[in-house]
Amino acid sequence: MSNYYEYQRVGTRIAHRLMRLNGWKVYGYKPDESDSMTDYWSPAYWTGTAEKNGYTLVFNRSNERKEPRVYTVSETVTVNDNAEKLEKLRAMTVDRGASAQEEETAKKKIARILAESEEIRKKTSRTVIDELAHMANPTRCSWHIEKDGIIIDKGTGLLKFYNVWDITDERYQKEWQDFNNLSEKAWKQKFMDNYYYPASAEDLERYAKRAYDDAKENVKLLEAFNRLINRIDTTCGGMIGKEGQEYKKVTRTEYKKVNKAYETKSGKIEVGQCFILKSSFNYGCTSGSVYRIKDVDYNPDGSFAYFRAYKLNGKLTKECTGYADSSNRFWCDANSWNRWHNRGHIAFCEIREEHIPYEVEKLVKVKKYA
Repeated sequence: MSNYYEYQRVGTRIAHRLMRLNGWKVYGYKPDESDSMTDYWSPAYWTGTAEKNGYTLVFNRSNERKEPRVYTVSETVTVNDNAEKLEKLRAMTVDRGASAQEEETAKKKIARILAESEEIRKKTSRTVIDELAHMANPTRCSWHIEKDGIIIDKGTGLLKFYNVWDITDERYQKEWQDFNNLSEKAWKQKFMDNYYYPASAEDLERYAKRAYDDAKENVKLLEAFNRLINRIDTTCGGMIGKEGQEYKKVTRTEYKKVNKAYETKSGKIEVGQCFILKSSFNYGCTSGSVYRIKDVDYNPDGSFAYFRAYKLNGKLTKECTGYADSSNRFWCDANSWNRWHNRGHIAFCEIREEHIPYEVEKLVKVKKYA
């Protein structure tokens, strides 16, 4: 099960790679400030937004942000450095034995020091953008790229990179280079030469094989991560020849398939027949719910005695068979059915598939001709 720290670690892996590519501005990144000597743990963190060529990359953001998050940072001013001097100047009063002229001079010096400190604070203060304005990630997506309010690319499945090698670190970069440059035999031999625990020859070979298999899986995961970073960078104009690529907004009409329930005057109590509730019933069976008959029991004369039905989901595509919701099942006998159907509380229906048009805005490339 994923958690906050797994997403945080994957995010920092992405941020480290983007900060080493040309043109990227990573917002809201905090470096690792952990200190093992004092048992202080403060890992690297990234709020999840970056920008390049007008494209915005959004990682692990389920909510929309209409305005960028901005705050002001001020450097340490010299008031603290002059605390001892200010204390001495404030002590120069007539009540403590100083003359009136000395007290006036001390007040002027205090005012000058505070004014200089305020001037330094204004000069050293800077505005920091912690997070860009962005749209929320699409449903079931952990990242997306947007431009001018339109999603260009999106994806999911980033948690598998939780333990990916961070090749911006020299140690992992060297391990990656050794795996690519050395043969399997040479890699295992190097591992056995550097193994400093006492072990037999058979154990060393077994350890080397296991370590090589683990390194092979890590390199395979790293190659998939490299393809992801390349996909993000090229989508945002990082490939040669794409820097001057222009896009334009176009409105297109697309169609989506929608199932709708339509009442019918005729129908028969049999397996597969659908009906719709026109009134609310007990056990949460609300008006407008559509059911499909699943099982029918008959009398000796051939007439039905009672039936059981399953409720259809909101899209009318499948039956809800779970026991957690009591409204998923509907049981009805012949007498009740005749009474409710004649009074208009229940009606037969059929499911029809329709194609509903809707307009979408998309970004398309502007073709350039010689």
